[in-house]
Amino acid sequence: MENIEEIIDTFNRLSRLVPASPLEAPFAPPVWPRAEMEVMFRLLAEEAGLPQRCPGRACQRARCCKGGPGGGQTCLALWTDADVKRLNTAYLALVLAWMNELKRLCERADMLMPDELAEIDALLQGDDAASAQLRR
Repeated sequence: MENIEEIIDTFNRLSRLVPASPLEAPFAPPVWPRAEMEVMFRLLAEEAGLPQRCPGRACQRARCCKGGPGGGQTCLALWTDADVKRLNTAYLALVLAWMNELKRLCERADMLMPDELAEIDALLQGDDAASAQLRR
């Protein structure tokens, strides 16, 4: 999970460099796939038959999973290692799709605003001066 945290941290730092302009809207980063992650959690829980065994009252009342990614789910102890691996794989696929969309948007922005995005490119290449600029 620390890879996802690193991606979020890098994204937050890079978002400070994007210039405010009329062209900004087409290059807005894609929405983080939080809703898709919740649906994936519930789908895999349903496939594993967890709602029938879940001690959560909401799941018992609805007869379907009402959990999602994050803390506080009462059913997490019911997940097998194989189910957790499937869930992690599904989450990584969603993050990969998000990253590909972000890359596509960055390439489009680079074609239209190459000078403004030079700092971002330097950061992605590991330039320490660009990293220092972001931390200000």
